[in-house]
Amino acid sequence: MDQGYRVQNYSPWVFNQSREIGPTLGQGGSPRTQVRSRVGPILTISLCFAVSIILATVVFTTPKLKEYGTYTAAERTVYNTIVTIIATIITTLILQEFRFLYLDGVDDTLSQFVQSSPSIEKKANLGMRWQIILAISRPKPWHRNLGVYLTFLLGALVTTCINAGFTATTTSREVPYSPLISASDPYIFARPWDTENSSVGCVLDWKLSNGSFFCSWVWHGGSPQHRAFKLMDGINVLQPDVYAYADLGVAIHSSAIGAPVSLYDAQRSGYGVRELASEYEWNLNTVSACVPVMVRNPVKCRPGGEISYSGSDSNPVMKLTSNDGSCSISQMLTKPKEKAVYMLKHQCTHGEVGQATYIIGAANSDYARWVALGVGENIGDFYAGQKYSIECEIDVRNGVFEYRNVTLALGQQNWNKTVSGELAFNRFLSSSGPCIPPNKSALTDALFATVATAPYFTTYEDGGAGWAQSLVNVISRYGDYGHPVVECGRQPPWAFHDSNNALEDVLGLLGGLAASRSVLNMSLTHTTGSAQVQYMRVGSGKAFAVIYAVLPLFLGFTMTRLLARRKRLQPQWQSSKMDHLVDIGRSGLLI
Repeated sequence: MDQGYRVQNYSPWVFNQSREIGPTLGQGGSPRTQVRSRVGPILTISLCFAVSIILATVVFTTPKLKEYGTYTAAERTVYNTIVTIIATIITTLILQEFRFLYLDGVDDTLSQFVQSSPSIEKKANLGMRWQIILAISRPKPWHRNLGVYLTFLLGALVTTCINAGFTATTTSREVPYSPLISASDPYIFARPWDTENSSVGCVLDWKLSNGSFFCSWVWHGGSPQHRAFKLMDGINVLQPDVYAYADLGVAIHSSAIGAPVSLYDAQRSGYGVRELASEYEWNLNTVSACVPVMVRNPVKCRPGGEISYSGSDSNPVMKLTSNDGSCSISQMLTKPKEKAVYMLKHQCTHGEVGQATYIIGAANSDYARWVALGVGENIGDFYAGQKYSIECEIDVRNGVFEYRNVTLALGQQNWNKTVSGELAFNRFLSSSGPCIPPNKSALTDALFATVATAPYFTTYEDGGAGWAQSLVNVISRYGDYGHPVVECGRQPPWAFHDSNNALEDVLGLLGGLAASRSVLNMSLTHTTGSAQVQYMRVGSGKAFAVIYAVLPLFLGFTMTRLLARRKRLQPQWQSSKMDHLVDIGRSGLLI
């Protein structure tokens, strides 16, 4: 055997420099030269570009997997399995074609080596390249053929790109929604009446210019005012800036005070929310509508009014009168005025529909101190004959209501980021800004009268000696149990941005609660709205996902470059075929 060269641990073949290969080498003669096919590479290049285009298209379109709702665990597993199988097949085809193209390059170099006397280093490098292409190399030689190695490494990541680009993603889409809200036409609880007649329940009314009266029928069963009174315990006395009050398990933000209950009570049919939720099987993230809300507190309270006594010393008459004398209430007592403990409350209408006066006063014991607490006053320790009174002016007409886009967020993940994450609520109602209603404005006398008379039942409450337990519960931090009066005072912030004290804030919220319930009895009108429906789509739809399309595109161009550089004719020897390697070895070329 002629002396040759051996490169240990690198090349599986080293050619004898003193021999020339003839066309008859090897048993049976040399392989026949033929034209290389371009079909496989072109199809694979097309596949790379197609995958890239599809991955990019998925980002900028909305391919839906489900119209609404999310995949179950089983459905998601099946989907991921199918995508992974397809991605693996595509990756295998791409890597296989790269392997063929790189081996064609090895074959071309091998053919040159047969006709020349290459250096040991060149033969060693060719051996390393051949090993990397066939994935049988050790780590050490990789740096000498880094381009080939990186191509196969990037090619293997095609599966990752396809899986990531086609991942099943839960997202939301906007659908139109047109709920029904109150039209604020005159209705059973607030309407014109020919005569002023308290026997029919019209205890609060306004005299109109035509001589008739506009009545607020607070005594009718189920009136908004009565419903509001029963909802007072939902008022937030600790952090009203986080949410103003809770209603039906929904935290109502101060920006949505007075929003119609039909917007967030999906148990009530006929208003749109329940029908919308049923249509999409409760797969809703948010529901929005253009509705009237209270943007300003219509109530202003300050120390005022006067408590006076008349009659005998043993059975005096206690009287509470407003500053202008237009509103008053009296009560006969059973004890002398220095000992009689009593609280008086009353409401009177005046001026235009929606304007009223609210007075409250008390004498002796802690009653007077609790009343003073409502406006943030500390009147000191109790003494005989101690008294205190407050007068509140109510005006619903001037800029109290505004149409705003109110949104019900279902689930804390859909809340505005400014909302405290510590709330123990799953639903949150807030507004995002002004809007224009599609129909006539619902800001009419019927709504103004309902809101203005909302505090009425606090004046009627008599828990003993006129005690107003419902008010005390919300004008203080702790109620009247277990804490001295001076420790119970509330401080800002308030639910309304323009409130000055706890009492006017609470009375204003009563108006909001009454407004929210008026929709249940008023005539209805459509308003504009929308809903965010949860559904499944292909891919994330985020712009960053375009990066997944870059790799297949790069591989397509790389394969195009390799194909362009490949020689047209297949040389005699192919390193991918075992019989050719055996023939080369038997001919004495492989040492």
